[in-house]
Amino acid sequence: MSSDINKKIFRSTTWSLASKVTAQAITFITTIYLAKLLGISDFGAINFGMLTVGLIDSIVDFGFLSAIVRERTITNEQLSTCFWFLLFISIIGIILIHVYTYIYPLESAYISVIEVLVYGLIFVPFQSITRGLVSRDLRLDTIAKYELFGGLIRNILSITGAFLGYGVKGFVYGFLCERIFVSICLGFATGWYPRFQFRLSSIKSFISFGVANVAARIVWYLSTKIDSFFIGLYFGKDALGLYALAMQIANMPFQLVTTGVHRVIYASFSKFTESPSFSYIIRKAAWLVLAFSAPACIGIYIISDLFVDVFFEEKWHPASEILKWLSLASLVQIYASVWPQFWNAIGKPSYGVVLNTVNIIVLSMILYYVGIYGDFEDIPIAVFLTSIFRLLIVCLLSKKLIKISFVQVFYESLFPLTGAALFFAWKGFSNETFTYSSDVFNLITLISGAAIIYLSFMLFSYKMPGLPVKKFISK
Repeated sequence: MSSDINKKIFRSTTWSLASKVTAQAITFITTIYLAKLLGISDFGAINFGMLTVGLIDSIVDFGFLSAIVRERTITNEQLSTCFWFLLFISIIGIILIHVYTYIYPLESAYISVIEVLVYGLIFVPFQSITRGLVSRDLRLDTIAKYELFGGLIRNILSITGAFLGYGVKGFVYGFLCERIFVSICLGFATGWYPRFQFRLSSIKSFISFGVANVAARIVWYLSTKIDSFFIGLYFGKDALGLYALAMQIANMPFQLVTTGVHRVIYASFSKFTESPSFSYIIRKAAWLVLAFSAPACIGIYIISDLFVDVFFEEKWHPASEILKWLSLASLVQIYASVWPQFWNAIGKPSYGVVLNTVNIIVLSMILYYVGIYGDFEDIPIAVFLTSIFRLLIVCLLSKKLIKISFVQVFYESLFPLTGAALFFAWKGFSNETFTYSSDVFNLITLISGAAIIYLSFMLFSYKMPGLPVKKFISK
């Protein structure tokens, strides 16, 4: 790697991670206040609205952002054509959602949220182009800064609206304000604006790439969200509210990786697809992601009961058991999500379609069984088991595309997993040895002790000669 690219990757990764950690902290604080100000059913309504609009949101981009990043050369005519093409799709998406809410007998609480959130689709075309231009130059730190401030605006408006008695309206209008703010900032950062140019033939390669990319996104979205859709439609907004809170906490590491790290990984993979060390770069990226996510996800599992009791009211306690299984599922999903980034980088997004199609079929069958013979509490277990199956499929498909030994990958992964697994022993020792005056002190002790144990184990592994930890941590 050249020195300049190395610096850009490091700066982008650092800023993306820092901004996402900060954003997660702000969002978590916001969630605590909203959980006190809003009812469980309000959380369910917000979540279902985001799910519905998010499905169309994933289509509107049409994979053009990724296509712009991977194109070697690109013209203003192509960019403008992309914009008008995406704007047409976003308008169609808005119309389809309105038709859906009119025809399908949804609860009024769901409809009131969806009918506002849907207008956020208008900003997707412009953001897709400008994000792509910034990403091409590996200036992902620029996007991270704007998203951080945009998220702050959304969270402030959410709390203010709930405090003043406007319920979920503060959140939905805060969501729109965030979209507007980020769009304006990206416009200034790139200096790009759409021209009145449109030549469909100029983006033929974009469309062919986009069709496969969108197909993968739709199936991926459904495969990862179908559990929430199922709960919202089958068990109602109260059950979805509990599940949504647990999912939000469990997915904090997942969101950090997918939004803060994936964009850097994909851009980096795209630069080195023909490098002789491409296989090593993939393994290193996967290992580093696991090294950060394993302690976070297993840590959430360990402290789930205390976590919910300390930060949320008694009404939210049932979410703690859901949180346990979802945190383990999140860990598996995080690791499995790294490998498809190199599929896209080498122009094989169709593999994602295969993966997610199999995933959605398996999960749908399990949910169907749960709907007949099981109960709401069985769904998180089903999600975890499906995530294991998904990881196995990822390994099989990756091995078809690149020469790599998954026995070696498994051996390398044992170190962060073993370090995180020591948390279970620490929790048992802590509970038997110490007496706590409050749950807060218990929580602080568990978290601080687990952090020391994990860092000590990884440092020991780093110092030991012959182990793979040092080569992955070193630049």
